[in-house]
Amino acid sequence: MLGICFLLAFIYLEPIFTPHFNKLSLIAKLVLTVVVSLALFLIGTFMFPRAYVQLATQNIPPDYPDAGAFGLVGGVLLGFGIGYLLEEEYVKYDPSQLSNKKKIINIVVGLVIIFVLFLPFEYLIEIDSAFYRFFKYALTAFALTYVVPLICTKIDSKL
Repeated sequence: MLGICFLLAFIYLEPIFTPHFNKLSLIAKLVLTVVVSLALFLIGTFMFPRAYVQLATQNIPPDYPDAGAFGLVGGVLLGFGIGYLLEEEYVKYDPSQLSNKKKIINIVVGLVIIFVLFLPFEYLIEIDSAFYRFFKYALTAFALTYVVPLICTKIDSKL
């Protein structure tokens, strides 16, 4: 029920706040993005430190395990938010004008970068923490929205 209330509030308030947000400087947008994503992550994590942990366990589960989704959502929000703002300001990547060959090359390059970045965090480093998950997904989302388009524009200019 709470989620529906937030969704309805977003639907009605987004058209009001978007023009004001677009008038802000890049630094103000970045600060607002960081503050909102960190606030959502920290509020969710500290209000529900054992979220998504099995309730039927005999032992008391540890606080802030990696089983919750707050780290994932907060990290993705932070990474996509910062990456999108920087990409729109500095890179301006537009794949719609590319040939199919360049699009395929860009997809392969993007997938390789994401796999090289994400897989070590996912399978080689085993840390059970919502804070680690937040960092992992923030870094991956930032790479996906800023680093990959930046590299693709450099590659496309040389092809």
